[in-house]
Amino acid sequence: MTARRTTVEVVQPGVGSGYVDIARLDSAWNEVIETRAQVQAEVLLDLSRATYVDQEVLLYLVALIDQRKRQRQPTSLALPSQDATVDFLRAWQLPEAIRAVTNRAFESFLDEHDRKIFSALQRVPSRYLQVVNVPGGGRETLLPASFFAITPVRLGDSAQAAASLVRDAWLDEHVKGVLENHLGTYADRIGPNVLHEAVLNAASHPGAEFAYTSSQLDSHASPDGTKTRRELVLVIWDDGDSFVQTLLRAWRELGTVRSAAYGTVVDNFALSISDRRTGELRHLRLSSGDELSAASPEELMLSAFFLGVTCQPQESRTEDEAEESYSRIPEDWLPTPVRTATGLGLHIMRKTVIDLFGGSIYYASGPFRMRVAAGDAESYQARLTRLRDTDPQLKGNLLVARLNLVAK
Repeated sequence: MTARRTTVEVVQPGVGSGYVDIARLDSAWNEVIETRAQVQAEVLLDLSRATYVDQEVLLYLVALIDQRKRQRQPTSLALPSQDATVDFLRAWQLPEAIRAVTNRAFESFLDEHDRKIFSALQRVPSRYLQVVNVPGGGRETLLPASFFAITPVRLGDSAQAAASLVRDAWLDEHVKGVLENHLGTYADRIGPNVLHEAVLNAASHPGAEFAYTSSQLDSHASPDGTKTRRELVLVIWDDGDSFVQTLLRAWRELGTVRSAAYGTVVDNFALSISDRRTGELRHLRLSSGDELSAASPEELMLSAFFLGVTCQPQESRTEDEAEESYSRIPEDWLPTPVRTATGLGLHIMRKTVIDLFGGSIYYASGPFRMRVAAGDAESYQARLTRLRDTDPQLKGNLLVARLNLVAK
């Protein structure tokens, strides 16, 4: 017997606020989707009670809907009941992103009632919310939509060219216009060290045709209202194979995923692995100079952030290319002799986001979810969850970098 449509109420009635982040979406799904039959049948993602949606949720939705489409699993959406929240989704160009990756009109995911509402809203320009309140106090500042909205990046034949376009657009618009006020002399590190490397990494994944970026400046008030914490959130999603799939394929074909840079900078990691399929919880200590193992996809996922781990270990760049890309990278992050090697990008991103800005990196692909942040004085802390087959599965690779900004 075929399962009927299952409704996932992302915000349940009478439970907390209308705030939606990735954890709440995952939790709402897990509470009602329990069988493979439910996964295969239509799932309605009900956002009707959502009053505020974290911007990283938008690309998460794109990845989830794309995966379900490829698996021939129907998905539908219920729009937020508040026009202002729908306007937020429009301003961030969620409908355009879903249309691009699914080759279906966004309206086809809606029921007749929501199609009429969406059609009416489309006749007028989206309101521009410069500042909106967020639950728990604080404000959310929306920067210019031309770059901070969901923006497609065609990867094409030249990954370097695509990455350079994103980096230069970021530097031109955001460092000069906004971020120098918060980051000072470090403002220009974000373009080359984070976005540039993220796009290069996305382009290395087989099957990747597009990457999508978005970003937002958050402002959170302390409980007593005496301090303001600002956080820059950068999100990038690509539609290619996952880190783990890409590395495992390279391991089988080449016999290694370690370039000449591997082991030249050694960092330590405390890794916690939670397996929702079995309930098992493991705690490991890993080093970026250890022998790598293909037996554990969880360990291999974390190792993607080690210096010198790459699906192209035998390739190299010219000294001129290395000078252009890495001239401002500290020697203790990246020794000069290995700057022509491959497998540098995610290491540099980790160092920039966590070491320089005291932030964190979240990664999601398929059944895996991982967060890496500072741990104790001698290690990073990585928490990784492997979901059940009935939990949300994501196509491609979703990276969320959170950078703490200077308090004003």
